[in-house]
Amino acid sequence: MIDVMGEALIDLMEIEDGTFRAVPGGSPANVALGLARLETECRFLGRFSDDRFGRLSRKRLADAGVDLSAAVSTSLLSTVAVVSMNPDASARYGFYVAETADWAWRHDELPEDSPEAFHTGSLAAALLPGRTVVDDHMHRLRATGECLISYDPNIRPSLAGDHDDEVARVEEQARTAHLVKLSIEDLRWLYPGATDAEPFRRAGVDADIVLTLGADGARLYRHDGDRVQVPPVSVSVVDTVGAGDAFSAAILAALKRRNRLRPNGPNVAVTTPEWNDILAFANRVAALTCERAGADPPHRDLLDRGLLVGRLQVAQFHRDDRRQRVGYLCADVLGGGPVNRFGVLREHGTAVPHRVGAIRERPHQEGQLGDAQ
Repeated sequence: MIDVMGEALIDLMEIEDGTFRAVPGGSPANVALGLARLETECRFLGRFSDDRFGRLSRKRLADAGVDLSAAVSTSLLSTVAVVSMNPDASARYGFYVAETADWAWRHDELPEDSPEAFHTGSLAAALLPGRTVVDDHMHRLRATGECLISYDPNIRPSLAGDHDDEVARVEEQARTAHLVKLSIEDLRWLYPGATDAEPFRRAGVDADIVLTLGADGARLYRHDGDRVQVPPVSVSVVDTVGAGDAFSAAILAALKRRNRLRPNGPNVAVTTPEWNDILAFANRVAALTCERAGADPPHRDLLDRGLLVGRLQVAQFHRDDRRQRVGYLCADVLGGGPVNRFGVLREHGTAVPHRVGAIRERPHQEGQLGDAQ
């Protein structure tokens, strides 16, 4: 079992000027969703409001199969993030967090058992008063020696306090973790001008540190000094919302599948080639998330069918308005996959007529996703 602790907020996604769509989000909740869709057993430690938004957030995770037995219900309002897209498809956020459900943790609301792994970070690990409870829970689990601690600072500058205080907080939480994942934007905010994990090492952080580099792929700084670099995956980006969370979920799912979660057990045996496969898998999962609007990580069954290994580019023609829509999906033609011999594209069980001549193979990066899971 992997426990994920943190916020389950609502993203108000800008659709048109002045128009927004309410979408469940929150970095830790997205990680839990990603794990469940990768068919990895996980339990979410979150505080759900009993308002309409809270019920929406709870349903999203429950429908995915996330264990909510340790989740808390409260009359406090849901946290809301207003999300707008920058020209490069990256997201910018504004938050409504005052006295909302996610930050009011009490120690007696948390389970006393020890999972195989525990992941937290983002706002739940930053905002008081709940941050203190998150920190104490991390330290308790770390002290057991039986639980891998995963941490993603996921800095939100608009909610950050004094810079030096924030750096001290992140460094202390990173020292408690066995695995730290952060983006290059996080690194540069914490340590202006930094390009690698050296500032964390100087601060006494001995965790494995994964740095996501956007268009430059991802890099692992192992606790033993070794480094692993994986290249980017080329995709058509809709937006980057939830991509980092999908990346974190994929790493944890891959470690679980390889029986590498216990920090004092098999986890120490993760080899550099294994890390290369795991990071490549996580990169592909995150890339696929970028092809969809909002935090919508992929399901394992699509990955198992070879998605992001070989693709077909499909031009679908709609007779009613003669418009052409181009989409990308997995197809195993030789294996009788989504495209059958009658020229019908099948996606999620729905037959969509298409013009056979419009289908052509588009080469993609080679790799066996199954080896990394």
